[in-house]
Amino acid sequence: MRTLFFPLAAVLAVAVLPAQTLTTTFAGGNGQAGNMFDLRAITPVTITDFDVNIDPGTWDLEVYVLPANTPYLPEVNNAVAWGAPLATVTGVVSLGGGIPTPLGLSLSVPIAAGDIQAFYVTVTNGTAINYTNGTTTGALFASSPHLEFFEGSGVAYPFTANFNPRIFNGNI
Repeated sequence: MRTLFFPLAAVLAVAVLPAQTLTTTFAGGNGQAGNMFDLRAITPVTITDFDVNIDPGTWDLEVYVLPANTPYLPEVNNAVAWGAPLATVTGVVSLGGGIPTPLGLSLSVPIAAGDIQAFYVTVTNGTAINYTNGTTTGALFASSPHLEFFEGSGVAYPFTANFNPRIFNGNI
């Protein structure tokens, strides 16, 4: 009979943490087509989906990212820098203003510990994203043991007007 030994580190390396959510706010108060914002990973994380604060109705949305460690400013109005949407979802039925509406995405955006990742979450058929006025663009607004969320900008679709500081209302 043969006995196999595995180093404890190898066994622990396959452990998977349950999905965790960072909530910003759902206070609303203002809105536009979309939001741009930066996230910074405290530990390695993978962003898989968003819930949004969106007006009643049926909406089409896109999610964009910049290359790792590229903050959304100064690229806020630079469509070329953002490239093609990472994800597109159509026919999202809002659960109502101030209520988290899941986008139902299957994203896989890894962020290494200490790295920044910029996102642009936007409606393509209106100005339905609800957000909250912020205090300082780039200020830390919400955090967890794994992730930090920073105040960003409200943006008219596609990549035109820029209103800041604004706080994305959602679950990450």
